[in-house]
Amino acid sequence: MSTFNGNSTLKVNRAITGATTVASNGYAIVSYRCTSYVINTGSVAAIWQPLVERHFGPSQSIPASFTSGSATITSTNQATLTYSLESGVEFVNTP
Repeated sequence: MSTFNGNSTLKVNRAITGATTVASNGYAIVSYRCTSYVINTGSVAAIWQPLVERHFGPSQSIPASFTSGSATITSTNQATLTYSLESGVEFVNTP
């Protein structure tokens, strides 16, 4: 596991533009945009959270997209949301 401490330097390693694996000494912050949804109950007028941010640690796989479980939009509306990778950045810990 990578540890970021005062004896090393954190630097930008690369842009994340698709499915990949984080470096063994890295950390990534990735933004996903809601690209589709399926209404499970009620009717959905707007997507509750169109953009989400996810964080990934050393050697973790970053998916190009993911699907939520049944997300509660309002008390009577639920939908299954699909998010696609929009952008991201990987940082690495260097001595």
